[in-house]
Amino acid sequence: MPGQAGCISLIMLMKYLFLLLALPICLHPLFAQKEDYTWVMGYPNDPPDLYYPYIGGTMINFKNGRPDTTRFFTLAGMSQSASISDKDGNLLFYSNGCEVFNNIHQIMPNGNKLNDGDGYHYGCVAPILGYTDAQGIVALPWPKHPGIYKVFHIRFDEPGLPSATLLETIVDMRMDNGLGDVTEKNQSIHQESYLNRIAAVRHGNGTDWWLALPKNRSREILVFLFDSSGVHPPVRQEVSVVPNKGGWGQMNFSPDGSRLIDIMFDQGQLFDFDRCSGRLFNARLIQFDTLDNISAGATFSPNSRYLYVCREDSLYQYDLGASDFNSTRLTVGAYDHFYDTLRSSSTFFYQMLPAPDGKIYMTVPDGSCYMHIIHRPDERGTACDFENHGLLMPTFHAFAVPNLPNFRLGAADPPCGTHGGCLYQDGSAQTDRVKLFPNPATWYVDVAVPPGTDLPLDFQVYDALGRLLLEETIDCSLHRVELGDWPEAGYFYRLTDANGRRVAAGTLVKVGGR
Repeated sequence: MPGQAGCISLIMLMKYLFLLLALPICLHPLFAQKEDYTWVMGYPNDPPDLYYPYIGGTMINFKNGRPDTTRFFTLAGMSQSASISDKDGNLLFYSNGCEVFNNIHQIMPNGNKLNDGDGYHYGCVAPILGYTDAQGIVALPWPKHPGIYKVFHIRFDEPGLPSATLLETIVDMRMDNGLGDVTEKNQSIHQESYLNRIAAVRHGNGTDWWLALPKNRSREILVFLFDSSGVHPPVRQEVSVVPNKGGWGQMNFSPDGSRLIDIMFDQGQLFDFDRCSGRLFNARLIQFDTLDNISAGATFSPNSRYLYVCREDSLYQYDLGASDFNSTRLTVGAYDHFYDTLRSSSTFFYQMLPAPDGKIYMTVPDGSCYMHIIHRPDERGTACDFENHGLLMPTFHAFAVPNLPNFRLGAADPPCGTHGGCLYQDGSAQTDRVKLFPNPATWYVDVAVPPGTDLPLDFQVYDALGRLLLEETIDCSLHRVELGDWPEAGYFYRLTDANGRRVAAGTLVKVGGR
């Protein structure tokens, strides 16, 4: 019957509409970034002697919504750790600052002697077998280079002293049948007296990265842009309230990328951060009521509202939604004097890391089979539910948590570097003339104009036949222009002011990228 057929069609249409409306919700988890789902921790050597049943490596995986632990044989100490997984949460590779290991725990081809030098020969040979640093290494996917990763690591020249070099090592996971090769190693990026902390956060364009490193005994923090062309010279910012100090501390960006915390034994500082410009501002000291010489760690709740700071035997929470966050400090956890008889050690507090299961896990500064847990970190006060020694691992681990940024952080709203294109607004490009770089370019070109230039400018690109291909308004000191899938060729550009007068002109070469 026509009426019945019409009803059936209407019902089917409503079903299709429901499926279409539900599709984004259903697909979202499938496309979630899970590069931080596998943590690699543990102690070196795994002898069969029953006297050492808890020595070896531990992998913690969160694919099932909980911390599933696996023991594995390793000759690497993980006093610091950088690991990265694929989009499904399967381990790709990891490093302890001494070597780069694949996911079957073998040293990759050319993956030996990371940080080669005095520090390597002190820490990476028996009996230590691990680079003795706190947070001096991180692994990141190279933007717009599928399957290729960069490991950034700090090399110190003498044990216990600040480093002089930031290095990079390239891992190509397309090689060795998917197990990966190290194609470049220990390439110097910048010479400086760094402290042993690297923090990484996604750029506001949702693709690139920022790296923050504090300079030793100064008020400067250096912020590097890492994009498809590599690492750019740092933006130097003298922003710290007090001089930066070394020690076993921790530096972290908030999950939403809006803040940076840097904590040490006897001082801590909180900064606001602009993910589009790489600018730190509004530095504030963090107030404690304890002073220790052993350990200090800090991180943020998953919703970025609460700051957690631990001081050897105390855990504090600060509400960053308050105008005076120091006045909101609450003690939400305390060391319960638990003694790990397996390791014959106390389980004091050290570094913290938010996990994909929504909880925060904390290491101890000496070897232990236990980690502490904040079960509900988005809750105020003791409702955050801190648990001493809440996770039992199959092997000992000491010192640092894996250095993992928030891989699920997307673009700012509106995305910078794509809509509007501004990277720096305030003359931070630091150039005495108009510059285009990189040139030759693959995916994009940055247009830098000197301080004092009357803005806006009109930027135009023409092909060899004189046809206008692109026109954008330059209204900031460093503006990114996306080149997309243009053919490899030479192009002509022109910059003019508001009155149509030519400010600059030249040739732009496009290579690769299609």
